[in-house]
Amino acid sequence: MIDALILCACVFLFLVFSIASVGKLSDIQGGKKSLKQMGFSEKHASVLVFILPILEIIIAIGFLIKDFIWLSSVASTALLLGFIGFVYYQIKKGSSTECHCFGAIHSEPISPKVILRNFLFLVPSVFLLFQYERLQIFNPFEISFDLSLQVIFGSVVIVLLTLVSFYLKENIKKQNEILRRLEILSLVTKEDETEERNLRNPTEGLPIGAPIPEFKAKNEKGEIVASSSVFQKPSILIFTSPNCELCNLLLPEIKSWQEKMKERFDFIVVSNGSTKEIYEKFNKFLIQEDHEISDAFKTRWTPTAIFINRNARIASAPAAGDKAIRAMVEYLNLNGEVEFIPEGKEEKDGKIGSVIPDFSLEDLDGNSFYSRQFIGRKTILVYWSPTCGFCKEMLEELREWEKKRKPYDPALVVLTASPDIGKNRDLRLQAPILIDKNREVSEMLGMKGTPSAILIDENARIISQIAIGAEQIWALLGRSDL
Repeated sequence: MIDALILCACVFLFLVFSIASVGKLSDIQGGKKSLKQMGFSEKHASVLVFILPILEIIIAIGFLIKDFIWLSSVASTALLLGFIGFVYYQIKKGSSTECHCFGAIHSEPISPKVILRNFLFLVPSVFLLFQYERLQIFNPFEISFDLSLQVIFGSVVIVLLTLVSFYLKENIKKQNEILRRLEILSLVTKEDETEERNLRNPTEGLPIGAPIPEFKAKNEKGEIVASSSVFQKPSILIFTSPNCELCNLLLPEIKSWQEKMKERFDFIVVSNGSTKEIYEKFNKFLIQEDHEISDAFKTRWTPTAIFINRNARIASAPAAGDKAIRAMVEYLNLNGEVEFIPEGKEEKDGKIGSVIPDFSLEDLDGNSFYSRQFIGRKTILVYWSPTCGFCKEMLEELREWEKKRKPYDPALVVLTASPDIGKNRDLRLQAPILIDKNREVSEMLGMKGTPSAILIDENARIISQIAIGAEQIWALLGRSDL
């Protein structure tokens, strides 16, 4: 009987480790990405992504060779315990990245279920570990042919049924994903279905670097709170609606994120509906009567998330839909507190996060202006053209803003695309107007169209995306009335 159990354990572990190895080798890039998300460097991930499956296939083959069964059981026990410990560590630090345990065959987010599965694999491995003396005299050929067939057939059937269940689960997951992608087409509630909301891209909102817009709303206690008191630390602002099915599907995950990441981030849910309805779901939220908060943040669909950094500035593009929200949360979970989440689009991100490049230009009076002069004051650098129709449309308001500029508002510096001194003087702006006749500086900063602008902090560091057009420029200046 013991010999039959030994044979069963060997066949089972051979199948488990060989399948895991083949799965990992079939998706090297996925494995590398998973390891990097778990905290390994590029160099270490590039090595481990090959070492792990090779080690697994060596262990698997060892279970088929009589003299190496015990050594394979030692190695498999150590490896499984290592996996369990590492997964537990990842869960404790709040990670929910893909475990990639079976590579291309099956992968799922790290969770207690992964630990349980490894404990189940550990049972036959530990069993063999304590059969050292028996393994010295073990001879699989002494087991009756019929019993051997039953053991091998049973082990193969168990593994195949497991693989089939994984396959069906993945298919159902993909079908659900398709349904969710279709659901996103109806994310906007009936009261939101205005022409403007349907026509505008849901990922276009306030530019990264803009201050949070001013608003007042009820909190979870029914108190009226101002926007200035809401964001006390880095926050993920999530817009939902009681009538949004996709939002309801996402609620359990948002609750989980709140619990795992509460020391680093606030999760603030914005919704319509009565206090009671929302309070039953969350303990930190804002209630909007109509769409006043959504409109202030330029969000048009639900669910949508926006990251707000420690300085109470917009730090991401709107993440519209469950998939985009999960990607944002995973990014923040892996990278910790960041100043912004870049979109990865050069025409928008520009040089955000970097010190402004060195340059020297002349103003309209022939005086030299050096990039180091940005040090010591917050500045908005506006790229302009006197012949640009869109620039002309906002010129009068810009003059008014400049006259009424408050001490805490950024200083204004204009970068002009025209060398015509007369036309630039006709702008009648008090700010320095720098002539970039060869467009070297504007191209260096990634500013290709007019009007556009960037914010520069007191350390001459660029802290915003490239705001294109009057609406986004005013958003950088904190204007909420446009």
